[in-house]
Amino acid sequence: MRRPQWLLLAAAATVLQPARAAAATVGEMRGNCLACHVTPGGPFRYPVISGADYDLLRVLLVVPGIALFLYGLSRYIARWTHGGQRLSLDALATRLRNFVVAGVLQARVLRDKRGGAVHLLIYLGAVLLSAAGVIYILDAPATRYPSGDVFTVFRVLVNIGGILLLAGIVAAGARRAAGLTPGLPSRPEDKLVLLWLAAVVVTGAVLDAATATAHLPAGIPWWDVSGRLLSPLLEGLTPAGFLALYSIVRVVHLVISVLLLVTIPGTKLAHIIVSGFFNTFYARLEHPAAFKPVPDVEKLVEEGKTFGVVTLMDTSWKQRMDYDACTRCARCHNACPAVATGRPLSPMNLVLKLREAMRQGKWDEELVPLIVEPDVVWSCVTCGACVYNCPVLIHHVETVLDLRRGLVSRGEHVPDELLQVSYNLMRSGNPYGANPLEKEEWLSSLIEQGLVEEAREGEEYDYLLWVGCAAAYDPRLRGTVEALLRVLKSAGLRVAVSLEQQCCGEPARRIGDELMFAEFVKQNTELLSRLRFRQLLVTCPHGFNVFSREYPRYGVKVDVVHHSVLLARLVEEGRVKPKARLKLKATYHDPCYLGRWNGLYEEPRKVLSAAVEEVAEMPRNRWRSFCCGGGGGGVFYDIKIGKRPSRVRMEEAVSTGARVVAVACPFCNTMLSAEAPDYEVEVKDIAELLAESLGEKKS
Repeated sequence: MRRPQWLLLAAAATVLQPARAAAATVGEMRGNCLACHVTPGGPFRYPVISGADYDLLRVLLVVPGIALFLYGLSRYIARWTHGGQRLSLDALATRLRNFVVAGVLQARVLRDKRGGAVHLLIYLGAVLLSAAGVIYILDAPATRYPSGDVFTVFRVLVNIGGILLLAGIVAAGARRAAGLTPGLPSRPEDKLVLLWLAAVVVTGAVLDAATATAHLPAGIPWWDVSGRLLSPLLEGLTPAGFLALYSIVRVVHLVISVLLLVTIPGTKLAHIIVSGFFNTFYARLEHPAAFKPVPDVEKLVEEGKTFGVVTLMDTSWKQRMDYDACTRCARCHNACPAVATGRPLSPMNLVLKLREAMRQGKWDEELVPLIVEPDVVWSCVTCGACVYNCPVLIHHVETVLDLRRGLVSRGEHVPDELLQVSYNLMRSGNPYGANPLEKEEWLSSLIEQGLVEEAREGEEYDYLLWVGCAAAYDPRLRGTVEALLRVLKSAGLRVAVSLEQQCCGEPARRIGDELMFAEFVKQNTELLSRLRFRQLLVTCPHGFNVFSREYPRYGVKVDVVHHSVLLARLVEEGRVKPKARLKLKATYHDPCYLGRWNGLYEEPRKVLSAAVEEVAEMPRNRWRSFCCGGGGGGVFYDIKIGKRPSRVRMEEAVSTGARVVAVACPFCNTMLSAEAPDYEVEVKDIAELLAESLGEKKS
């Protein structure tokens, strides 16, 4: 009875057997129909898997492997659609574009140059090897015999792809071993995945080198790196040992490749599909700063129902997909000001906790405080650093805001200071609880001075100024508005202000009081609809964001401009001409809601450069800017854990040697000014500096 040819233990003993004097080596037979001698049916007899047996083994492994892979993938989709939710296929062209930019072209990954370069090696290597795999599936014989262009293309792909992937694996392992990425989770799985990929590459390289050795008697081309490196080793084997090695490695390569496929859904390699395709294809269609509304919030409150996210059942399919898409790369973790200042929040860990709860089926458990601690939720300053840095388009802030809505709707685990903010908004129309008459009297004085007109129905203005609560009620911040109005008056613009305006509602929305926010949207929409103006002018980035990004999701559209953009335009047009730049050195702090959320980086710098002689950049500037800590309700509440973000930022500002910290946000002004006395620096708005350079004096 013929021994089964796929029992390779006997063959293993011959793999490293040196050629006997009486037997020709593989190298000596080059050019003498080597392919005939080292294929089944040739003159040599050895225990080896025949082509038919290998094809059967491949079917027996690959078909179940694909089935198990698809089953693992289906479990993800089942979680996302749990409770009857359905994945959307609207805006197909936009989704395809998002997939190409973020998924195929890896635009977000490459923002981190060093880590992105390592990932790019792995990514490109995997893509090229996958392309070679497709060729192999379509025409396997053409990949083994040098009979045409298919063979050459295949060999080029496997060589370049293998080199790139192996280089990326080594680099990734070295970075992980050296701890070059702070906060990067380290699990046995992470190392095992790299070793597994390396095993696939190495065994594939041996197979390709054996193919080149057996079938290229005229010599191996220069571009066939694996062939040129490994062929000298293979040529010293006897034909029997050569083919035994080939047979063993071929089976090993097949087995570990299929196992890799099967385990993808259960390991971090799932990000190839979940993150690389699903979460990029299904990226939010709305602007990242356009946070979603709560439909029928008034009805929900009347019926005594909760809103936001209380349990995982309240999350959307997109949020669940976000949780599964996390690759644990720690980019959000390392960019988060809460992490940097020792506070309980880590965006990555928050997402991973929610993912673990979802995978454990804890759909009906209250997330806070059973799974997520309340301090984690209230540590977020909604600066967007996590969202901007995430390579797979996870929106961490949306989840934080939904968790806050859930807490507010239940009336549990909400800090007293923030409950007071909601009460102040309801009672006084501003988060400070100040008497609205104070604002009205101040605005009236500006009208009497001729700095601004009182907005009247039937009249049309260039700009309607929305003062904002911080500037309206903080005497120190009023100087920003007064300076701005003096500059605009010198430019001959017609600016009006309404004495009826209240809070824009942004503080209510950030602390999770969605009902209060909806009420302010209604009231302010009614006011704005009665007045005629070209643009709504704001000095607060938070107001700018809420009017331009969030009101439209309530059906309200208004053309809004931040004062930094308007001033930069006037300077460029020559309508505002500084008499002499101020003899001082200043550094500019990018507000999160102006810069990272809305991409306005250069306009404030143009204004500052026109006003002062020297501008020094902080190490973290533009999209890398470090939050002052005032966003997300932080200007009203401090959890008193860790270091204040404002102090960290002020230390960075002082390191530039600047004596003035320029800002373009009243919240940033408030937070940084609280630290300024300890560092003997001044904090000024760019409008104030520009007004001083014009020679304009306070009235």
